[in-house]
Formats: sequence, C-alpha cells, structure tokens
Amino acid sequence: MHYATWQGADLPASTITTPRLELIDATPSMIRADRDGGDFAAATGLMVPPAWPPEHWDRDALTWLLNKMAEYPNAAGWGRYIALKSDGQPLLIGTCGCVGPPEATEDVEVGYSILPECQRNGFATEAVTAWVDWVFRFSHVRSVNAQTFPHLAGSLGVLRRCGFLAAGEGSEPGALRFRRMR
Repeated sequence: MHYATWQGADLPASTITTPRLELIDATPSMIRADRDGGDFAAATGLMVPPAWPPEHWDRDALTWLLNKMAEYPNAAGWGRYIALKSDGQPLLIGTCGCVGPPEATEDVEVGYSILPECQRNGFATEAVTAWVDWVFRFSHVRSVNAQTFPHLAGSLGVLRRCGFLAAGEGSEPGALRFRRMR
C-alpha cells in the first residue's frame, strides 16, 4: 500500500493549506502534549485558546488516536489540528481527520470539530473540503463517509455543503451517515 510517509515516529506530513486555514498533521508528541497537559503550544507552534479543546476531543479520544497511530506507524497525515492563519502565530480552532489512515479502507470515515466560538464562520466547511480533497489523493479510496446527529444542524450543513449525501443510519443509535463518492 502507498502511505503518506512518516519517516520515524514523529515527523509530520505536509500541512494542508486553504485560503484561511492550515491543517497541521497531529504527531504523537503533539497528541501526548495535548492529552497530558504538556507544553502543547510549543509542541504545535500554535496559539492555544483558553477554550481548548473542542467537543469530543477528550483524553479518551486522544488515547484512542495514539493507539491507532501505533497500529499504523508508517501512515501520516490522517489526524489534523485546524489553525486559523494569521500574520503572527496561527490560532488553534479545531480538529479534523479520519477514523484511521486512508490506506486501510476504500470508504474513509472523517470527523471534525470546531471550537464553539469559531463556529458559523465556514471554517468547518473549508477544512472538510480540503480534507476530502486530500483523502481522494489516495487512488484506491472510492468514498468518504461521516456521521452526525439530526439535531446538529451546523454539522448537517457542513456535510451538505461539502457534497455529502444521506446514506442511512450511523453506527451509534440515532446517528445519521452521510457519504461522498469519488
């Protein structure tokens, strides 16, 4: 399989850039600093707002991500921090990524989360659009899917604006699955 090479345990993949954002590869040392209360700002080179972390980006999620990174040590780039570009130090505003590296499946599941004070500015749509474009660089990937809940209007809007269509029930009770084909 073709991997976005990760030479050594802690060298990042290339940053994905959009007009307003940088999607920065989350390396194991960044994840550990985030999870364990280390010098996260120094590990990422980002300005970390007091409201960090976004919803669902808790200790369990970070531990799960570290375990997945250990399971796929040669894959990189599939977990990202979202930063708002600036003339100075970029501001950390969220996360996006896959449930596992794109190399592992033809139907990649993506997720994303933006800090509440940064929502409703199009940042999630901009990040997910760039993210899906990156995932589709893997020639074997035929589709990208995401899950959300019917009461999360903002998330539903992001998925629709990014070209995802309803694809049935999600894996959690009450969740909806959306899919975008290549």
